[in-house]
This record gives sequence, C-alpha cells and structure tokens, in this order.
Amino acid sequence: LVIPLFVGSRVHHLLSLDAHKERVWSEGIVAQTRLLGEIFVNSLQRREAEKSLHLTNERLDVAAASADAGLWELNLESGSLWATDKAKEHFGFDSDVVLTLSRLLEEIHPDDRAQVLAKVEEARHTQEELVVEYRVRLRDGALRWLISRGRTHRDDSRNADFLFGATVDVTRAKELELQLQAQIQETERLSQKLLRENTYLREAEGATQQGEILGSSEAMRIIMTQINQVARTGSTVLLQGETGTGKGLVAQTIHRLSDRGKRVMV
Repeated sequence: LVIPLFVGSRVHHLLSLDAHKERVWSEGIVAQTRLLGEIFVNSLQRREAEKSLHLTNERLDVAAASADAGLWELNLESGSLWATDKAKEHFGFDSDVVLTLSRLLEEIHPDDRAQVLAKVEEARHTQEELVVEYRVRLRDGALRWLISRGRTHRDDSRNADFLFGATVDVTRAKELELQLQAQIQETERLSQKLLRENTYLREAEGATQQGEILGSSEAMRIIMTQINQVARTGSTVLLQGETGTGKGLVAQTIHRLSDRGKRVMV
C-alpha cells in the first residue's frame, strides 16, 4: 500500500506498507494510513515553513547589516519593544537590556520626545509609514542622530497591533549637513557685509569724485561737461596729463556715470 505525501503540489515522500503476501487492504487500514500520512504532511509543511522563515531571516539580517540598520518591533498595546542587538547599540543600550517604549523615551533628547510619540500615534491611526528623525543621548553625553522607519501590522495570534521597522544611525551625515548650513549662513553673512561695504565705498567714492571734480573754476566745469558727454557713449576716451593731475579720478567718474557704472571698473 503506497500513499503519496503531497506538500502543495509536490510529492515529498511515499508512505508504504508492505505485506509478505498479496492481500486486500481494508478501508479501516487505508483510512488510518491516510491519517498517519496527514500527520507526516503537517510535519513536513512545518519544516518547510521553518526553512523558509530561516532563509527569510538570514536575508533580512544580511540586508540590515549591509545598511547598518537595527530592526525593532513595538507592541502598541503593551509598549514592549523587541530590538536586535544593532538597534540596541544605536539606542545606546547593552544587548541584554529588556526594552519598552517608555524606557527608550528616557534616552531620547527631551526636545524630540513629543515628536516621536506623535509619530507613533499617527502611524497607529493612519496605518501609514512612520518616518521620524530624532536624537538620543549616549552615556558619555554625546548626541546620536537616528532615523526610524516603520509600518503597523495586526497579529491576530497575539491579539495585538505592532509597529515594525528599522533604525539607521545618520549622525555623520547630520553633522556634515549642520556644518554645511553653518557655512552657507556664514557665506551669506559675509556676502551681505561685503555688499554693504561695497555700497558704502561707492557712495564715498562718488562723494569724493563730485567734490574733487565739481570745482568752481571754468576749466573744471568744462572737464565735467566733457565727462558727461562721453560717459554714456561706447567711444574710447584718451586721458592726457601729468602725474598727479587726476587722470584716474576722471576715469572713475566716467565709469560711474556710464551704463556700466554698477559693474567693476576695468
């Protein structure tokens, strides 16, 4: 008597009963053998599920390790928190510590606790992805920046809702971001200062030029008239005179009164 043992659509084993001579198997023996086969099939299915789960866990561990991510699961009913050793390391805990949400909140920076709780409640009610960035204070007083992502799911076997996710240490990236922001702010401050100084120098230069050139003599009035005539043209102007007679001052005045006056004088 041979009974195939199916798991899914595939025959895994054959359950065989042999007799020393040809015989007719009664329905009772066949039924009992089938029942025994079902017991074997259930065992085989459980073993296949365990293998599949083990393989999935291995793949998940490799993916989490490559991303330097710590995995965790929060029981939204009791507040108990399961976490991998990497996640506990991110939070600043030893691997043997039993975690709860309230215990974790003690290590989170006081300014970030309300945000974390609000995100957890939001994920519980909306069933949408949780994404939250926060800081934890380590034993040496240093701050560590973390980003946690997670989703809620219902476990009927445990009659509870859970929030499952991963946490990544982004301290180095955050420090670089803050440094870049500080540099941008400093650059903007220096740029504004330079702009104010440039405006002041232009105004001071203009006042000096007007005071020097607009003299009371007839010769200076003629020079100023000539400057106004050529300043807004594209013509080449030749300035002649002995050293110290103000050729540079005249050139600057022509530039200032021209259409190029707001740009650098070359």
